[in-house]
Amino acid sequence: DGYSTLAPRAGSDGFSTLTPPTPIEHRRGTLWEHAKTLQKQGFFLDSSGYATAFRINRKHQEDDLALNFDNFLQKCKDREGIPDELGCS
Repeated sequence: DGYSTLAPRAGSDGFSTLTPPTPIEHRRGTLWEHAKTLQKQGFFLDSSGYATAFRINRKHQEDDLALNFDNFLQKCKDREGIPDELGCS
């Protein structure tokens, strides 16, 4: 499985390579509720290796989302649709 053979590494967020990542749909909290909303909109999210964050990469999106990715980034910059208690970078 690749997890048991790796040396244990844990960052300050508690992520460890000894256990498989928890799927987004099984995570709880405001961040993960927002992530689920983005997934419902069709975005592919990278949460592998993160306990308290996720990434959205243009090159991993379907064509229509990738073509409009600059609009998505502007909405993020304007904090449109992002819960007030979440940071964004």
